Amino acid sequence: MITLENLFALLNKVSDAIIVYDEKRNLIYFNNTSAQLFSFSPTDLNKNIYAALRHLESINFFNEILDGIKYECEINYKGEVFLIKKGDINKNLFYIIMSNITAQKNYNSFKTEIIGNLTHELKTPLALIANYAETLMLNKNIEESKRELFINKIYDAVQRLNELVTDVIYLHKLEHEKVDFVVEDPICIKDVIDELRLNYENCGKKLFFEYTKEKIFVHKVHLISVLKNLIDNAIKYSMGKNVYVMVKKEGQLKSVTVYVDDEGPIIPEAEKKRIFERFYTVSKSRNKEKSGTGLGLAIVKHISQMYKGFVSVYENKYGGNRFEVVLFEKNK
Repeated sequence: MITLENLFALLNKVSDAIIVYDEKRNLIYFNNTSAQLFSFSPTDLNKNIYAALRHLESINFFNEILDGIKYECEINYKGEVFLIKKGDINKNLFYIIMSNITAQKNYNSFKTEIIGNLTHELKTPLALIANYAETLMLNKNIEESKRELFINKIYDAVQRLNELVTDVIYLHKLEHEKVDFVVEDPICIKDVIDELRLNYENCGKKLFFEYTKEKIFVHKVHLISVLKNLIDNAIKYSMGKNVYVMVKKEGQLKSVTVYVDDEGPIIPEAEKKRIFERFYTVSKSRNKEKSGTGLGLAIVKHISQMYKGFVSVYENKYGGNRFEVVLFEKNK
């Protein structure tokens, strides 16, 4: 048989805020979530709700709940969204249940945004493929030089589609990974650099690598992704001939800092605030002959956040842009 004590113990483990009050709006019961949310203490029991509240925002919040709604609604409180359900237990007792639905709202917003952006991004390469393929099908006697040009255009569009789908899948995977992971086995920075050096031997620019020869507690796939996306960004958009890459371990801070420098042109200040957004691409001031998926820098930002670090961009000594990423090691 469930006792009242057991019931209260159970309600204290519920993530929703639960409050019971009487017809005079005196607090009869509140669980731990409610206590944390509104700074209630045991001495507040049997007090009027408004007498127990300590902040104007909380008072306005309860004004809306108690007098502004009948049964159910969504209300913003302290920058988060709560689903409020209100009802009566009997003619003298009433309850309020508050569920934090901020994550669900953010996910729904993100899903709508990414579907809209993805649809837009897919249209261009698909239209190119369709148009060039149709031209090749309808014009059997097309000149060989034009045929080769159209085939190359189709190939480039397919490559762009492949990169886009790959980046979307990878970003989606990152955003669903737990952030409290631990890296059991350290990796050697030199091994990562050696692998990247081979990948960029014929990239059209000269890459200079500098690194410290230590082991770090960062997943190899994450470090490679950060470096690859930043290097690809520098190769695609910089008009300079050189790209400078530095990876170093900061022993005292237990962090890894990545620097990637290009030779310009400089990203305008207004765009520096937006380049880490999903699908955002820079203006005509950068190289428009090559374009990325618009997800590379978003991936870099998300990985930095997974390691409780940050990413920033500012002008460097070469007259270009320095991308700086800080990752805090994830060892025990």
